[in-house]
Amino acid sequence: MFDSKNNRVCELRLQNKMTQKELSNALNIQRSLLARIETGQRGLTLEKAWKIADYFHVSIDYLVGRIDYK
Repeated sequence: MFDSKNNRVCELRLQNKMTQKELSNALNIQRSLLARIETGQRGLTLEKAWKIADYFHVSIDYLVGRIDYK
């Protein structure tokens, strides 16, 4: 599981003017799971990290806070 101190999932969602419901529907995950990921209550599995990174066209390294460029 991956854990990011500064939550890039929420940051990317807001930059793209999406609600949690819209993003969770696009990723085919429950909104409650997305909310827990965004608040740090739940880490990202590799599968979810790939899904989110692919959706926003960013690297997993960026998504989990290892690098600062997309």
